[in-house]
Amino acid sequence: MRGYGWQYDQIATLVYEALVDGDFLSLRLTDPDAGRVDDLVLVRLDGTDAYQFKSTRFVGYVTFRDVTSEQRTRSGRPASSLVHALADGWKRLQGGG
Repeated sequence: MRGYGWQYDQIATLVYEALVDGDFLSLRLTDPDAGRVDDLVLVRLDGTDAYQFKSTRFVGYVTFRDVTSEQRTRSGRPASSLVHALADGWKRLQGGG
């Protein structure tokens, strides 16, 4: 679990805020139905939010090119751009992917 502390702190904060706001319904961690935005799927009364945390990949600013260029997995294999991954996750969670 080393190296994931920051990510889990973010998840805990989001879940806590939903609980305090009184609109928490459920959560899923590493949800395969969400594609690459699977670190947290938080279901609230007003909708579903899916999160993918990138704490070490980008240091400082993230450019347009960073989010639109093809990425690499941790093993070095090609992967779709972050924008493509977000769109794919959104479609999957809407039931259209």
